[in-house]
Amino acid sequence: EKKTNDMADEFLRRGACKTMMLNLFGMRSSQVANRKRYLSLPTVKGRLRVTTLEEQRAIYDAWLAAINTLDYRERLLCVAQNTDLPLSKIYREVLDTEEITNKTDRSPIRA
Repeated sequence: EKKTNDMADEFLRRGACKTMMLNLFGMRSSQVANRKRYLSLPTVKGRLRVTTLEEQRAIYDAWLAAINTLDYRERLLCVAQNTDLPLSKIYREVLDTEEITNKTDRSPIRA
């Protein structure tokens, strides 16, 4: 449990959003707010800026480079460490990429 809590703290330090914390750690908004307060982390309001093409490429390259990291959360952290981008941006890009990949994998092959 300590490892999970430490990882959640690292996610918050690296800019994870509430949705991400709920999906990956089961933390509700109030828990995230309390944890951020405990860690003396600022609360960022508003929407994320659009990810640039350079950021998208960096995320994609780092995601592929970390393909041998089997734990999804550890892989996200690895990408954050290698790109120095907020985890919320990385998470959004990875989800978009996975969605596109899954749609492509399910489409019927036509001859």
